[in-house]
Amino acid sequence: MHPELIKAELKVAGWTQAELARELDVSPSFVSSVIHGRSRSARVQRTIAGLIGRRQAQVFPEPKDAGPSPEERAEMVRVASAA
Repeated sequence: MHPELIKAELKVAGWTQAELARELDVSPSFVSSVIHGRSRSARVQRTIAGLIGRRQAQVFPEPKDAGPSPEERAEMVRVASAA
């Protein structure tokens, strides 16, 4: 779910990120980081999902393994051809 939509739904539910942070005893920046996908916390994710009436997996889907980056692939080819 897009971070802006999460924030909007929290607002509709009557919560600010600062209030949520106080309730969970974490920093507001940590809540923001979880919302934007830069940090992961099952407790924060579960709470946010519950507050907006959605399942955690709907709001915070598991990141897909995109596989190696182009740079990593090139390095793998280089190492394999040197062996």
